Amino acid sequence: MAVHPPLGQALIAQFGWRWAWVILGLTTWVLLLPPVLLLVIDKPEDKGLRPDGEAAPAGGEPAAAIDGLTLREALATPIFFLLAADGTSSPVV
Repeated sequence: MAVHPPLGQALIAQFGWRWAWVILGLTTWVLLLPPVLLLVIDKPEDKGLRPDGEAAPAGGEPAAAIDGLTLREALATPIFFLLAADGTSSPVV
C-alpha cells in the first residue's frame, strides 16, 4: 500500500497513466499470485475437516475439535480491539 502511490506516480510520469495501470496490475499479480497459490488452503479436507453438510464417516471417526474463543470471550480481550482497530484504520492512513 505504501509503494503503489510513489511507484504509480513515477510510472505515470514515465509511461502515461494507461501503461502505469497495466504495469501496476501485472506487477501486483506477479507478486501476489505465487503466495496465494502456495499458502491459501482451499479444501477443508487438507485440515482434517469435512465440508458443511457432509455426513460423518461410518467408521465413527471423531470430529475435529475447533480451538478458540467464543464471541463473548473474544470481546472481553484487549487484543481483539487492537486487531479490530488495526484492521479498520489502515485504509484511513
